[in-house]
Amino acid sequence: MWQAYTLLQALPEAKSTARRWDHERTVFTDECIYLTQDGRPRPARDNAIAAAVRLARMEHAAVAFAAERTADDPFVRAELRTTGKAFGGTVTTIDAEHTLRGPSGRTQWRPRLTVSTPDPVPMEPGQLLACHTYRSARYKICEVTPADGDTLVELEITAGMGTMDRPNHAVLPDAGAFRVFTIAPAPYRMPEFPAREQTPWTHGGPPADQPDHSNEDEGEGEEEQ
Repeated sequence: MWQAYTLLQALPEAKSTARRWDHERTVFTDECIYLTQDGRPRPARDNAIAAAVRLARMEHAAVAFAAERTADDPFVRAELRTTGKAFGGTVTTIDAEHTLRGPSGRTQWRPRLTVSTPDPVPMEPGQLLACHTYRSARYKICEVTPADGDTLVELEITAGMGTMDRPNHAVLPDAGAFRVFTIAPAPYRMPEFPAREQTPWTHGGPPADQPDHSNEDEGEGEEEQ
């Protein structure tokens, strides 16, 4: 056990560890404040709306942790490459001056790069990707072209690169650099849930106002007989 502990202690700390630790401390502190201020005890069983909200938050936490784990751990990225959810390759060309017209007519800086990869790329054009070297950036697949045993993937940087007036050139990789691109997690937005009184009685809402007529037909049948 102590040998395993020593091996774990020798591993470098993941970049997202500090953020998760700060979040956990904040949640713990909020819970302590809630209890010290005569907070009501938690119900033994959530109602339908509270359960849905709790489930949505847990699902978002799981997706966020998976994304951070992918960015932190090269072994996780290697596993995703074997399942077709990521690909790794060498940056061959960079078009740092590429621009396009936005919906409002303004010129937007959208640099492009081409990656040569030996991995299979089952992803379609338009798929958004993320890269562990610059986590806030997003890369859109523009074209996938098989070539000489490898596959050329043309990417366009759509987020994290700044603006025309204040470009962030740090997001641009160097030609010849090896990068691993993974499927970017979808942006999270808490679903809108109805109020409890707007749910049916089967989900904790107001009781059904329809009277029970289940025995009326039986009584009429007996009278006819």
